[in-house]
Amino acid sequence: MTEVATTDGYMNYDDLAPQDYRFTYKNKEYVLVEPPEAGVIAYRNTMTKGVKLDANTKPTSVPESLHEADSVLVSHSVTTAEGKPVSLDTVRGWSSRVVKDLAKRAKVMGGLEEQVTVTSLSKQIVDLQRKRNEIADNGTVEDGVKNSSSATADTSV
Repeated sequence: MTEVATTDGYMNYDDLAPQDYRFTYKNKEYVLVEPPEAGVIAYRNTMTKGVKLDANTKPTSVPESLHEADSVLVSHSVTTAEGKPVSLDTVRGWSSRVVKDLAKRAKVMGGLEEQVTVTSLSKQIVDLQRKRNEIADNGTVEDGVKNSSSATADTSV
């Protein structure tokens, strides 16, 4: 993702270079563009529509809509070479491999998924090591008790 130019706390989004990926499929030219906010919302709504949670707020089932989330995102992100939108029905007719690849690219372009780089992996490693140390020092909810001495302090009056 392109960084936003800042000057004295002022953010200039006009400098964001539009991202696109030109491709052909079945002898037709298309352009994958960064998904607009409406496409991101539609994608996220498709991912969560119909999810049922248990008392611990853990998902108990996978909604059928989840399976078409990538197609929804791609339909919001692809235009013909002439700039005309491509319908969800058109995308549904494409090969699953094509849709999967285009969705992956759209997620990176739209900031929905971080592109895997040495820098991003290093950041994840640092974050995971920090979390691991925190858990080792303080325990977790699953442990039932914290490892710190405050968890065993006398509470009688």
